[in-house]
Amino acid sequence: EADRPHTRVALAGLLWPDTSEAQALRNLRQALFRLRHVLDNDSAQPPFLQINTTTVQFNDASDHWFDGAAFIQFLAACRQHSRERGVANPSEHRRHCGQCCERLAHAIALYRGEFMHGIYIDGSPALEEWLLLRREWFHHQTLTALYDLAAWHEMQQHYSRAYDYARRQVELDPLREEAHRQLMRALALDGKRSEALAQYEACYTVLYEELGTAPTAETEQLVRQIEEGTLRAPLASAHPQPLANDVVTPPLVALPAPATPFCGREEERSQLRTRLLDPAQRLITLLGQGGVGKTRLALAAAADLTGAFADGVWFVALERVTEKEGLVTALAGTLGFHFQPGGEPKQQLFAYLRQREALLILDNVE
Repeated sequence: EADRPHTRVALAGLLWPDTSEAQALRNLRQALFRLRHVLDNDSAQPPFLQINTTTVQFNDASDHWFDGAAFIQFLAACRQHSRERGVANPSEHRRHCGQCCERLAHAIALYRGEFMHGIYIDGSPALEEWLLLRREWFHHQTLTALYDLAAWHEMQQHYSRAYDYARRQVELDPLREEAHRQLMRALALDGKRSEALAQYEACYTVLYEELGTAPTAETEQLVRQIEEGTLRAPLASAHPQPLANDVVTPPLVALPAPATPFCGREEERSQLRTRLLDPAQRLITLLGQGGVGKTRLALAAAADLTGAFADGVWFVALERVTEKEGLVTALAGTLGFHFQPGGEPKQQLFAYLRQREALLILDNVE
């Protein structure tokens, strides 16, 4: 909601609906004071919050990153690409465009659960309604993106990836029948007929138990094709790879938001930025005792370079990785990369990274 200022009266009523307007406004002043202190708003250039006597607005031009905004930007880039290609239906375009599907993969990697999970203010129906609408929007957009990704990979005969994207749809919405069909198709086309038929049974069961209905005629036709062995793979897209003159995907910035502002150590920060921008410096290690601020320094320098790497800046948390094999899995998970069956995972990931210009911050790599 950073596109417009919000009045203090409206915000106070939204957050403290059960108190008087005067008390709610006092609460808001105190909250804004603490928030300005936590953000070091008065020193930030430009400031994060634009506050006057009557309104409050988040400054979209400030030095920040928000996963929800990045998610929206990836979808907007797909819509823009669709318009430039003269395709009226963006979803239909995305299923046939490798570059847009790469954008979608980045977007869904940002979706880790419902929007603002755990946020609830008792007695504020207006805020509850706003949260519900935003949560439903992100949920729906994620499901649609997953469907388009599954359709794209099925068309490219990447059945394992198609299965993964369809499976995630079912995990998010077990009643999504079109996702069950994508699972059935991916399994059947991959030669797993018995598993595809078992997926139909799972679809039938959940629809009957939850809704009291049977699968649609489209699903019944699909299961007959699988049983009879007449299911055929779709024709591959004529342009499976992004075209050279396509719109460039905006860089992704996947950095955690620090709890407190970064202060001092400007010389070290500047030196680190210089080394990170040096093409000859492919690996930089920050050494120091635990708690001295290595991670904060790395994040601060990386935040200064968000536009310098065409394929983004990525933070990979490794504190829970106990074996070296887990490093590959953690990297792939952060990047939204899916392994193909039959190949060695490390080599697949390295081949993927060789084609990209990205900054990877590996935290707790020791």
